[in-house]
Amino acid sequence: MQGGTTQSVWESRELPVLDAVVRYFDEHIGEAGPTVGDIANITNIDVRDVFRAVQALQPTYLTLRMYLSGGRLEPHRILSVTDAARREVGQWGRRMIDQIPLQQEQRDLLTALVEASRNVPRDQREEFIYVRTLGSSDVQHPGLPGWQLPVYQGDLDVLAAEALLNVTAPQRGVLMFDVAPRGFELYEELRQHATTPARQVEEHLMRYLDSDAFQRSYPEAHRKWAEAAERLWASDSQQQLTMIGHLCREAMQEFATSLVDHYQPPGVNTDKAHDVARIRAVLDQQTSKLGTTAAPFLKALLGYWGTVSDLVQRQEHGAQKEGRPLVWEDGRRVVFQTAVVMFEIDRTLS
Repeated sequence: MQGGTTQSVWESRELPVLDAVVRYFDEHIGEAGPTVGDIANITNIDVRDVFRAVQALQPTYLTLRMYLSGGRLEPHRILSVTDAARREVGQWGRRMIDQIPLQQEQRDLLTALVEASRNVPRDQREEFIYVRTLGSSDVQHPGLPGWQLPVYQGDLDVLAAEALLNVTAPQRGVLMFDVAPRGFELYEELRQHATTPARQVEEHLMRYLDSDAFQRSYPEAHRKWAEAAERLWASDSQQQLTMIGHLCREAMQEFATSLVDHYQPPGVNTDKAHDVARIRAVLDQQTSKLGTTAAPFLKALLGYWGTVSDLVQRQEHGAQKEGRPLVWEDGRRVVFQTAVVMFEIDRTLS
């Protein structure tokens, strides 16, 4: 850091804010990141100074979610901290991901187990069962695709030795286990720091929705969708899952409203709840202005929009018609698919 006033501002404002943010993430693993107001309360620094601090700290130390307020973008929630932030405040070694040496196959296995656990309603959850025979060795659980997953026992032993799983051995060749709280915590860190090609594609999509241009065009749609995304990673409770559906439903309605206000298609349905008809009016109006490739794509997108709209309504009402309780995978699906369909329609029309 430089001397004089810059050094003073860094020591009195930015460093305390950065330290508080890093500690917040360490103490609230699996929860949504803090708001600017949260950090102001923790540090007793005026909220306006926290605003200035987080703006100065991004992108080197922080990733922010911005919101449109009074015609300008302002920081609202802190999404993540960088490795540079942890080094700066001397908390580099506190991350579990740095302390637990796992091979990629073991990280992938932990991810599959955590997501399988979340894909069963809380009141119906049961232990995983690992069975080894002469011809195979599989983990069995209702949350796994097809109820089973081929697994090498050595990988399970490593996860258990790191206290990521709670394991019992009722008989020879059989293990029964649950994911330990420590396993859920490490899963959250792995998700936040994933750098796979698939994760990069996902991050590109999310960056687009968080961009200044998208938020200015669809402020309410973005706000509703962003809240749904935050709730998804914070909890898998039934109440949260139905609220996620409600927020995605409202996001789609607000997105359609912004398009209608912008393009002013003739004879458009004025009922906000009829978002499929309103999107159809916009796409019908714009199809003739697009090329031979984009026009059929927009037609397909309309059907896609209708399917996603049905999904979020089902989620909002707790899947009452099917009589099957919602699980975390249902929440992930509607949050991601709502993002994708808004992304594709906006990109194609733009």
